[in-house]
Amino acid sequence: MDLSSEQMPELRELAGSRDVPADVALRARIVLWSGEGRRRKDIAELAGCEEKRRGGPRTQVPPQVRA
Repeated sequence: MDLSSEQMPELRELAGSRDVPADVALRARIVLWSGEGRRRKDIAELAGCEEKRRGGPRTQVPPQVRA
């Protein structure tokens, strides 16, 4: 993601501000990290919002067991 020279200071201000909601500051940090070229996985880890692993596919019950 390419950020302009005007966007960077705005995002840094939002990320460090105590006057904005925490979710806004977090989003600003995420955009900054993305602008630095960090990988999504690393950004998720830094932000503390890694996707939870989901269970595997359901196993099929054989027709003999269903009957």
